Amino acid sequence: MSTYSLIATAAANTPTLSTEEFLWRPLGKGLDSSFHTSLSPRAPELGPLPAANADLISLATLVYLVDRTAPRPRGRGLATRELELSVPVADPVAWNAAGPAFEDLLRFLSGDEWRLTFEQGAPQTNTPVARPAQTSLVALLSGGADSLAGTLLSRQDGVTPALVSHWDWTIISGFQSRLVKRLDQLLSIEIDHVRVQVGRRKKQLGGVDDFPEEGSSRSRSFLFIALGLAAAAVRGADLVMAENGWASINPPLAGERRGSFSTRTTNPAFLDGLQQILAEVEINTSIINPFEGLTKGDVFLKVRELLGADAASSLLSASHSCAKPIAGRFHTPVRSHCGLCFGCLLRRAAFIAADLNDQTPYVDELLSGAKRTEYLSPNQLKLYETVRYAASKQFSPGDIIELGLPERIPTGEALALAQRGLDELAQVQIA
Repeated sequence: MSTYSLIATAAANTPTLSTEEFLWRPLGKGLDSSFHTSLSPRAPELGPLPAANADLISLATLVYLVDRTAPRPRGRGLATRELELSVPVADPVAWNAAGPAFEDLLRFLSGDEWRLTFEQGAPQTNTPVARPAQTSLVALLSGGADSLAGTLLSRQDGVTPALVSHWDWTIISGFQSRLVKRLDQLLSIEIDHVRVQVGRRKKQLGGVDDFPEEGSSRSRSFLFIALGLAAAAVRGADLVMAENGWASINPPLAGERRGSFSTRTTNPAFLDGLQQILAEVEINTSIINPFEGLTKGDVFLKVRELLGADAASSLLSASHSCAKPIAGRFHTPVRSHCGLCFGCLLRRAAFIAADLNDQTPYVDELLSGAKRTEYLSPNQLKLYETVRYAASKQFSPGDIIELGLPERIPTGEALALAQRGLDELAQVQIA
């Protein structure tokens, strides 16, 4: 088993690196890193961070890079990998004590076996920027509809959250920036928006070796949360991570979609466990999901009630939900959604449930004739047919118990939420 390591340094010379090593060097000195990023080691660009928050970003960055690099064994389902990481931190004693709990949490998130070792990192040498304006809320803005709605509905309490976005693909950055401009215009304010790039290069720095490519990343949410917690820490804020409760509890549509094969981005067990472990390394920022008990249709309905049908339709349609952007393959507009991935199906269901006009350009609706027939192949429609099959049945209490939700969430309430979300999905028709 290879050990993946993060090497944070300001040295100008580029050592010979394997594809298990990720070199991270400061910005502004003409030095490249093994990955594309808008942050220097210890993330001083985010402000005067507490050491524990900078350490968490180092851990989450390496987890994300490794998740995108280490190929899964090929076979049925989402095969387990054994991943060993060496992470530089300011306080190795505290982090190594919390290491086993982080390993368990990452196993829950990605389905892999993680082994974490924390080493003494180099002292902070960068000069941080000034402390940003204080606020009581920071919200994650992914570019999706739920995080967009979370920004709007959090503001109902008289607070405009500062926003944090992570991007690795340019198309995602574009969606995020356009949404913030829409919000600025809608709310007649200039929102504090922190945009962070972290994305793996295709080739290792200083050489010709290609990084292996793994597309089943489940750990992006961990990095996103780490960045949000850092921005919240320097602003004296709580962190809002808005995701509809149906996607959060992640009820299985079929047996093969159980466990980490489906996303656990905001699963209550993951977020509760994360908060407990973070307290051990003295990160005490609260993480709030205001939509924990809502379906996506419920979320869209709240936006409709706040803005009116026309404005809600226009704004929500500008968000991005697609997990498989493939517009280029079918010569459709770059902002097109595939229409058939799980994110797209949930989105379509939510527009229907809230009785809103869905202005999203879906590839299956943009194509016609033979091209559309080719696109709607049995393989492409597999998930849609799984949804149709699941909708013909009912979830049972046993299905909910198997989700491993924390005790604070009653099984009956989770079962009702799961069924309401499935009923919404049943309304999607792709002819």
